[in-house]
Amino acid sequence: LYQARVHDMYLDVMGNGPHRIEPQYGRKFLYSTQCDDGMLRVTAEIEGGQLEVIKTRYLIGCDGARSDVRKSIGQNLVGDAANQAWGVMDVLAVTDFPDIRYKSLIQSCSEGSMLVIPREGGYLVRCYVELDRLNPNERVADRDNTFNDLIDAANRILCPDLLDVKDVVWW
Repeated sequence: LYQARVHDMYLDVMGNGPHRIEPQYGRKFLYSTQCDDGMLRVTAEIEGGQLEVIKTRYLIGCDGARSDVRKSIGQNLVGDAANQAWGVMDVLAVTDFPDIRYKSLIQSCSEGSMLVIPREGGYLVRCYVELDRLNPNERVADRDNTFNDLIDAANRILCPDLLDVKDVVWW
C-alpha cells in the first residue's frame, strides 16, 4: 500500500470513529514531561500559533530519526542515521524511460541515486532524488535547496535527454 492510501485510510477511520478525530497540522512539539496524576500520565507542550498544554495517557512520536519526542523522554536513536539529503517530487513524466511505471532504483556511477515509485491513479510517479551529503548534526532544512536543485540532480542522475524539465508538472 502506498503511504498516501494508508494516510487516507487513517483519516477515514479517525473521522468516522466514535470520537470523530481530525488531525491538526502545522503544530510544533516543544517538550513533554511524565507525571503520575492518575489516568493522564504525560503532559506535552505544543505550539501552533499559541502555546497549548495537552495531558494524555500516551504520547506517540512519529517525527523521524531526529525525534524531539524521543529526546524529551531521554531516549537515543538506536542504529545509524544517514547523513544524506534526499528530495521528493511527484511528477507526471513524459519520458522514454522503459520502467517509469514500475518501482525502480536508478544509480548513477558518479551522480547519486534516485528511487522511482508509481503513484496511485496510474499517472504520477514519486521520485526520491539523492542530493548532497550532510554534515553531522546538520538537517536538510538547514540547506536552501530549491525545486530547481532537485530537478538538476534528477537530470544528472538520469541523463538530460531522458527527463526533460519542460515535461514535468509539479503538484
